[in-house]
Amino acid sequence: MKWAMPEWMEQFCGTYLYEKNEVERLMNTKTNVLVNAPLSLECVSMESKVRLLEKLYKDGLLTVNHFDC
Repeated sequence: MKWAMPEWMEQFCGTYLYEKNEVERLMNTKTNVLVNAPLSLECVSMESKVRLLEKLYKDGLLTVNHFDC
């Protein structure tokens, strides 16, 4: 199953996260550090940012704007 960015997370694109398509690509990329270390590092970094946002959102500690800019 491919990971897809939740709508509430899109407001963080361009600031805390990359653009939506790039975040989804990195979250769905499975690579080995021995094969491609830079890509692996980027994937791990993105996953940690996404998981942090998900945890903060789940715990009600994240302010989410429900309006279009």
